[in-house]
Amino acid sequence: MKFMTTNFVQCAVRSCSKTTDAFPLQYTDLTLIRQETEFDSAFILNILPRLDWNALVKVASELGNNALPADKPEIENPDLEESQQLLKDLHNLLVESPISTIIVDTSADPMERATLQQEIKRANVIWLVYSGHYTCERITLFWMPFFRSMGVNFLKNALLEISPTAVTATGITEEGFILLNKLYAEKGRHETTWGILRSFHYTDSLSLEDTFLYPKLDVPVNSSVELSPEGYRFLVDLFVLFDKDNDGGLNDLELESLFKPSPGIPKLWQEFNFPQTTVRNDLGNITLQGWLAQWSMTTYLDYKTTTAYLALLGFESQHQSMRKITDALKVTRPRKQRNPSTRSYRNSVVDRNVFNCYVVGSPGSGKTSLLTAFLNRPFTEIYSPTIKPFTVVNSVEMTGGKQCYLILEELGELEPAVLENQSRLDSCDVLCFVYDSSDPDSFTYLVELCQKNPLLERLPAVYVALKADLDRQQQRSSMQPDAYTSKLNMASPLHVSVQWPQALNELFVQLSEAALRPGSATPHVDLEEEESNLIPMAAIALGLGAFAVTLSWYLRSFSHGSH
Repeated sequence: MKFMTTNFVQCAVRSCSKTTDAFPLQYTDLTLIRQETEFDSAFILNILPRLDWNALVKVASELGNNALPADKPEIENPDLEESQQLLKDLHNLLVESPISTIIVDTSADPMERATLQQEIKRANVIWLVYSGHYTCERITLFWMPFFRSMGVNFLKNALLEISPTAVTATGITEEGFILLNKLYAEKGRHETTWGILRSFHYTDSLSLEDTFLYPKLDVPVNSSVELSPEGYRFLVDLFVLFDKDNDGGLNDLELESLFKPSPGIPKLWQEFNFPQTTVRNDLGNITLQGWLAQWSMTTYLDYKTTTAYLALLGFESQHQSMRKITDALKVTRPRKQRNPSTRSYRNSVVDRNVFNCYVVGSPGSGKTSLLTAFLNRPFTEIYSPTIKPFTVVNSVEMTGGKQCYLILEELGELEPAVLENQSRLDSCDVLCFVYDSSDPDSFTYLVELCQKNPLLERLPAVYVALKADLDRQQQRSSMQPDAYTSKLNMASPLHVSVQWPQALNELFVQLSEAALRPGSATPHVDLEEEESNLIPMAAIALGLGAFAVTLSWYLRSFSHGSH
């Protein structure tokens, strides 16, 4: 136990710089503070505007000093006798009134827990110290919960006195937080408010730090970025939290409320004409399935949009203070170089759960209807040509129960430019070649397209005969579809109609399987042909080896003979 003597002015200055609790004086110039300071009216006039007068009068009354008026005086002429007397009373209270501080050293020994609790309840201030990493962690893991369990929470009690709705059983409300910072501002505690802003990554201009919104993430070439299980869990919790009517969908008002801490619906979503891109219920509201699919596509196409919105929506501050934004993401392993002639590629399995698929085919072949059917929307016979790219995303349950997300993109008028762009082809996991089986000229479009763009043969692909519910027509092309795919050592075209749900599901599973195991769906030479080419090569290698051994033996024999 230790005793210290000080005065109100020194305590006030230390309180301003060390704690977050209000004190009768808010003043920070230590050079003016001297315990032996003689009466100086200029000094008292200087600090008078900074005084919390109500608190000061209360403390003075408790010390038996009732000379201070109830309201803070405005001294216009300090030379008046009445003004001088008031200034002297303030001097006596602030400078000459001694304050004894008793510091009680307590033990953390569990055997002394009862004594510790008694001392804490008697204390005006708790001074908690630590000496290393372990004892620092004990502050949040043990000491703070221990203090709260004893009801030692002066901040909450102070807010409760002002507004009963400022505090709940779990902490302070939004109203309480605003009220707290208002109190800090009124008492000149601006550094405390700035400290709070800094802890939440705000800059001097009150904008979030770029390093917080866009944390560094190393993404190797041929790798992709996806949501981690922790990221999906956060998005599920967010959906449930804002689904106020519990109807399993987010309506416009609920979406507006959800995105309130952010600039609104992500710009990338608007470019893709959200919510037309994902799964909705009969009322047009986004379902949980559609919500997760939309974020899966966003992360795949532009993960920086995802990190920024996770930061704005509170991912880092939820559950664990040490959690980072990047914990919501995962980087997949690099995809093997697309070389269909190698066994390593043909036997490869990619480490991805989100796949990007280009749907390619002649105008009127049924591409748009296929994409809308992917979102479980009803078929319409009204034909409208696709001008701008149309993109949708949904989940697919594969064989064995594994779930993945498939992005289907109809390229519209940009199709020729995209299929000639190597970087755009690199971002494609699988091609879906579709033709109208009831139109005899539809398949010719695909044959000519592949001849014009030979790079397409290096991508996994699935051929699909759409409108299979109509009369099948002989195709006017150099080869019929079955013969064409057989020549490429690929599966025959799937016959699908948007009116056949089972066939549609089989198609989406096959597209996902082709993206997962690209070698099995990529045009390639026949295995027997490849192995037959290896036999002559092995014979040549064996012959060269035998020749080298014979030559070595001959040279050695010749050398011994000459000696």
